[in-house]
Order: sequence, then C-alpha cells, then structure tokens
Amino acid sequence: MKLFLLAEKGEEVYYKPLIELCKRNNVSVEVISYLWKYSTQKQVAEKVALKLRDSNSIILGFSLGALVALLSVAKTGLKYKHLILCSTTPLFSGTIFPKNVKEYLGKKRIQEASNTKILDLVKSINNTPVTILVGGNEDKEIIRQNTALSNKISKSYFINIKNTGHDIYAPEYLKEINSLLLKIK
Repeated sequence: MKLFLLAEKGEEVYYKPLIELCKRNNVSVEVISYLWKYSTQKQVAEKVALKLRDSNSIILGFSLGALVALLSVAKTGLKYKHLILCSTTPLFSGTIFPKNVKEYLGKKRIQEASNTKILDLVKSINNTPVTILVGGNEDKEIIRQNTALSNKISKSYFINIKNTGHDIYAPEYLKEINSLLLKIK
C-alpha cells in the first residue's frame, strides 16, 4: 500500500515519526513537498494534483498539508483508497480568524480563503473515503471547521483525539493514525 504525505517544503524532516509508523505497517511513503509562501491555494493544489497519480493510494496531510490534500484531491477528481485530513487548517469561507492569524496570513490569503467554498470542494471528493482527525485541545475554530467539513462529506468519519493539541507527533495522534492504517488495509 502507498501513502502520499503532503508536506510544506523544508518541513519534511518533521514527519519522520509518521513515516516510521507507516513503514512498520508495510505502507510505502512518498513525500510530496509544496511551496506555499509565494503561491495561491489554487496554484499549490494544481501542482500537487499532478503528482497524485496513483488512485489506489492513501493521501495524508496535516494542518496546511491537509488543506492542500483536500484541494488537490478535489482538483484531480479521482477516487483514492482513502484521504486522511489531520487538523485541517480552515482556509475557506465561513472561518472566523483571530486577529493574530489575520496578521500572519495577510489580506490576500484571507480574501482567497473567503472565496473557497467547502461545498464546491466536497462535490469532487465524495467517492473517496475520508477520515478527519483533530486534536481535542486544538483551537475551537479548527475543531468547528473540521467538524463542519466532516458533516459535508458523505463518506467521512470524524475522530476527535482527546488530550491532544495541534501535534501530529503526539502519541495519541500517532496511535489513531496507526489504527486507521490497519483498518484501511
């Protein structure tokens, strides 16, 4: 079984525990790096979508990588074995951004987010099974938007990981991903 792991360029090294977990489960991993800083969501999704050529694979993204995974899978229109969205960064319409996040993202990124409609995205992925994981101690807006996303995807399963924040390396987070990989096989 193959897993495409989406990671922002320069952050691939942080996914070593996840890659080791996949290897223990006989899941080969191909890391697809993307550069977010100078690109629009649409540009990143188009570039990543070109690399998602194996429809019999699992696509996994964490945080911003989960958003890229969602956008890219929607762009390909292919049915994949499974899409795993971990703590998706909610850069789409309806998101309530705190002031510090608005300052970090900037006006251009906020405007782009407000034009990204969840329903448009999920129409293109409804044939792919989706699991959405979120840490129970994450920001309330991330939990709210990930829950809303799960409710809009017909073949989705939502997992709220208790006592975990926005941290894919937390033992509880890795344990849930491990269980999920075993079920997908």
